[in-house]
Amino acid sequence: MPTNSEGLLRCYRASLGRETFPYQKRLALEEWPDIIVIPTGLGKTAAVILAWMLKRLRNDTHTPRRLTYVLPWRKRSSSVRKISFSPAPSIGGIP
Repeated sequence: MPTNSEGLLRCYRASLGRETFPYQKRLALEEWPDIIVIPTGLGKTAAVILAWMLKRLRNDTHTPRRLTYVLPWRKRSSSVRKISFSPAPSIGGIP
């Protein structure tokens, strides 16, 4: 399980197939923000899901046990499902 920023960056690179944006790193390493305002297409969905998974694996006490994603469009919800269930590298020994 990544416990430092280098491990986190490796995990993100393997999952997303590219370097992280600064906000993605902050999202995973710092406390949860009240709101995320990022332009379309910059990986918000994957960033939130990965940050949530990593924080849960680190037993972060401020991270809820369940992640609920509420979206207004059916088409968008299928893309969140695809991102959520796509193959990801092993994180913390979990295949």
